[in-house]
Order: sequence, then structure tokens, then C-alpha cells
Amino acid sequence: MAHTEDIMCCAFTHSDPNVMGTASDDSFFKLWDLRDLRKETIAIKASDNSLNEIDFNCVHPHTLVTGGEDQGKISVWDRRNLKTSLNELCHHKESVTKLRWSPFHENILASAAAENDVYLWDTSKNGEEQGRADYAEGPPELLIEHAKHLSEVEDLCWSPNHPMAICSAERQFMFQVWKCSPLTFQNELACYEGLDEIRDTDLE
Repeated sequence: MAHTEDIMCCAFTHSDPNVMGTASDDSFFKLWDLRDLRKETIAIKASDNSLNEIDFNCVHPHTLVTGGEDQGKISVWDRRNLKTSLNELCHHKESVTKLRWSPFHENILASAAAENDVYLWDTSKNGEEQGRADYAEGPPELLIEHAKHLSEVEDLCWSPNHPMAICSAERQFMFQVWKCSPLTFQNELACYEGLDEIRDTDLE
């Protein structure tokens, strides 16, 4: 058996067609080599609870991210050294339901969770100092909190053609297509344009 409990997610790396990963309710993520599937190449216990998601960075071949039921914690990993995570992104209040790296911006990650929100993160801001007044707004890596959904967000994806565009889908039979300003990834103001209701000519 690949895992001892339900497998919740699987993903291929973008750099090696033979390497993939799985995340499971058994709290482990595992890496596999398709040339020999008799046993995983590595197994990491990444949580005390279920893991729902795994995704590999589109630019950095060794970087991956996992998340699940552990109070919304998201962990960033380097495949070359999996003894401990590189960083933990903590701001979601409930279980993480989806993780997707941006295909255009190497440090930008989108996450969705059961509390109806989608967050955008900049992992390059790990360790940056914050003023005391900024603590309540989240860790320095948090760029945007998209809180426009009415129910649990179950899926999201980045547009392969428009670098700032995201589609996120929720349980109440609705999806939203929205985008953020290019300034979001260039300065600390994190300018946010909100929902794109398919009126912007850039998305036509």
C-alpha cells in the first residue's frame, strides 16, 4: 500500500517527469520515482493530523508545499533536506483545502481553506521584521486575503495566460475569477483590485 489511510492529493514535479508526490490522511507525504514504484523514495510525517494537499513549485525544482487539517498550517519544504520544513505559513483558521504555486512568480503561493478564504503568500518574505501593529494582519509572507466566498473553497487554479488571474470555486455552486494588481508583487502595499466579474478586457 502507498499509504495507510486515504490519499488526498497527488502531484508531479515540473522538473522531472519521473518524480511525483502524494499527501495522505495518515499525516505523511511521500515522494515516488515512476521507474521503481515498489517503495517510495522518501516518506515524511509532516503533521499530527491529515494532509490534504501537496504541490511542487513551478520554477524551483526542489521546493514543495504541504497543508492539511493541522489548524490551517502550510509547510514549505526543500527536497534536498527534508529533516525540517523551510517555513511554516500560519494564518488559516481551519483545514487547508487547496495549494497552488503561481506559474509566473516563483515565490507566490495561493492557498484555500475551509473558512471560505483564499490567501496569496510571498514566501520570499520569510523572516522579515514586522511592526507590532502589523501582527494582527498576519505574518509578513501574507500578501492578500480574498474573503469574498460564502462557503468552503474547494478548488482554485491560476490562469496559464494571465499572470495575475485566479479562479476559485466554492461549495455553494459558484466560482469567482479575480485578479490582483501587478503592484501586489512589487511593494508592501499589496494593492488589490478585488473581484473580476469578467468585465476586464484583459481576460476576454
